[in-house]
Amino acid sequence: MKKSLVLVLIAASLIFAVPNYLVLNSLGETLSWGRWLGPIENDIITVGAMPNQILYIDNENIFVAVSGENRIERYTLSGDDLSFREQYPMPAGSNPYLIYYHAGFIFTSLWVHGGVGVCLLY
Repeated sequence: MKKSLVLVLIAASLIFAVPNYLVLNSLGETLSWGRWLGPIENDIITVGAMPNQILYIDNENIFVAVSGENRIERYTLSGDDLSFREQYPMPAGSNPYLIYYHAGFIFTSLWVHGGVGVCLLY
């Protein structure tokens, strides 16, 4: 009896400890919200044209590389609410593709320009 109770408590703590996740729908140009062992809420927010990658940093900021509009978009997450905050323009026709965060900067590969774009965040 004790062993099964311990297993149930361990399983329950693991279920509640597993984080939620975001899914980028590149063709639909939306973000969807998933919960472990739960249904996915599709298309909770629309992103820009031709999104390529999402990046989640510091427990509330989500960045999306938007290739078709040559920018990085920032969204904030508060509980289950996701909202658009601002955008960081990249050079025209540069097509930002992959993004990386380090020390208050967002770095993005500029696929067509063959360079790297940098955004100072804070």
